[in-house]
Amino acid sequence: MPVKMLLPTEPLSAEALQAFLDASEAKIKELERRNRTLKKLLTKWQELYEQFGMILAEQDNLLGGGVEISTKLHQLEASWQTAWASRYHGEYVFAYLRDRPQWKKLLKSFTVEALQIRILGYIRDGDPFYVQRRHPLNLFILNVNKYAPEDHFGTFDLESPVTTDCKHLPRCSSDAQHTKRRAAELRA
Repeated sequence: MPVKMLLPTEPLSAEALQAFLDASEAKIKELERRNRTLKKLLTKWQELYEQFGMILAEQDNLLGGGVEISTKLHQLEASWQTAWASRYHGEYVFAYLRDRPQWKKLLKSFTVEALQIRILGYIRDGDPFYVQRRHPLNLFILNVNKYAPEDHFGTFDLESPVTTDCKHLPRCSSDAQHTKRRAAELRA
């Protein structure tokens, strides 16, 4: 059924126009409030979806004969405690509410064995910044990639290979030099 719009037969008064504008502003504010609420709900939904995915992955891991996350966390904490105690001759005091989620994030990207190697590298680091602070866990988490084993990255050849199709005399020693010469030739 088509909607009929009633058009005013005479111009709107200033009061009627102001009332219309006030109602429109109130409606806009209400829509903005609803939009903020919907954004908060969407963010919460995404967090719950992520948690659900982690639970499913953990169940799949356990059904496949894998080790549960709590066992991995205990292994990491024991490794940390052993390494830290060997340097500072005491027990490290964990802040479990803050540290456990950080360990879990690291376990998404690294194996327990890889983290144990990085823990040793971090605790052995003699940088005065870390030593003065007694190698706190949060600094390890921030700099975990710094302590990757050397062979983890492989070897890189930083020398540019000689350009094979170069007809310059003397021959260009790199692609960059060849490109510069070619650009100069084209400009001339």
